[in-house]
Order: sequence, then structure tokens, then C-alpha cells
Amino acid sequence: MAMRKLSPMNSSDEVEGFRQAMRLHSGGVVMVTIWIDGRPWGLTISSCCSISAEPPQVLISLGSQTVTCEQVESTGRFGISLLSTRHIELAEVGAATGSPKFVDEYCEPAGDIEEGSPQVRDALYHLDCVVRASHQIADHTIFIGSVRETLCETEPGKLDPLIYFDRAYREVGGGLRETLSKGAVPPSKKFPQDP
Repeated sequence: MAMRKLSPMNSSDEVEGFRQAMRLHSGGVVMVTIWIDGRPWGLTISSCCSISAEPPQVLISLGSQTVTCEQVESTGRFGISLLSTRHIELAEVGAATGSPKFVDEYCEPAGDIEEGSPQVRDALYHLDCVVRASHQIADHTIFIGSVRETLCETEPGKLDPLIYFDRAYREVGGGLRETLSKGAVPPSKKFPQDP
């Protein structure tokens, strides 16, 4: 397939094409957690990734005009709870535009607010972070966070991650190797086996 030269996106068709491409890029769903007036607040995002393992650092992207972004800028702290398929209702609360995002009923009881970020109950993992850098790009702010602590209240592998794909929450199917071993893919289409 020949590569097509990209030009600046000026037309609404080109912008819509970009949006469609991003809708088809699946991602794990996380909740960015902060404290507001002593209560846990959570914003659902899928724009989160690791930057490095040593030292442990993550990247999140937040709308610059959101309460969450303003609070992270102000305090220099945030948490990331990796959501499981049990958290669909919570994910919808945190994604609702223009609505308060207090998530008291979904979080572990608060300890010392100064000591850490709110942790979603039964999250796959929770990362407590401090801001190391931030960059404003268009209408979003990217934060680089250094992970202070990782917390896991559930046994790894017992819960499935919540995935966002094509404007809908989804769950992971089986593993690819498991599917291949059951003969779901014709032999000519199978991928090479790892040693």
C-alpha cells in the first residue's frame, strides 16, 4: 500500500476522519482522582500511558478547562485508578460532561488526605502521583507524573480491565494465543510462535 502525503487538516471531513481513527484506537479506562473540599473526585479518561519504569512515570492528558486539571495544577498531585469491568457505572459518572464528579461511594475510606490520592475500591491498580512537568497543547494539558506508590487491593488477574473502543465500554476477550490454540484462525493466518 502506498503512503499518502499528509496535509494540514483544514476541512471538516479531514477532522472527522481523524476523530474516527481515534475512536478505533482502543484503550484502557482509568479514573484520575483528586481531593476537592476533602471529598474524592474522579474524571474518567483513556489518555494515559507509562513513560518509563525506572523511574516510574506516567502521562495523562486533561481538558485544560476542567475542574480536575485546575486542581492538579494547583496541588501538584493526582491518582490514577485502573478500572475493571465492574466499574462501568463509575466510568460513566466520571465521564459525564458538566456534572459534579464526586465519587465518595466508589472509593476506599479516606485516610490522611495529605498522604495520598483517593483510591477507587477494587481498582486493578492505583498509582499515587506527583506532577513533575506539565505542557499545554491546544485545549488540553499534559501532565507527567512521578509514581510515589502503587496500591493493589485485588488479586492480579482476577478482574478484567475496562476498555474503551468506538465510543463504548468493552471487555477483553480471551488471549490471542488461547484463541489460536482453539483453531479459531485458519493455520495459514496464524502468527509465528514465540520460542
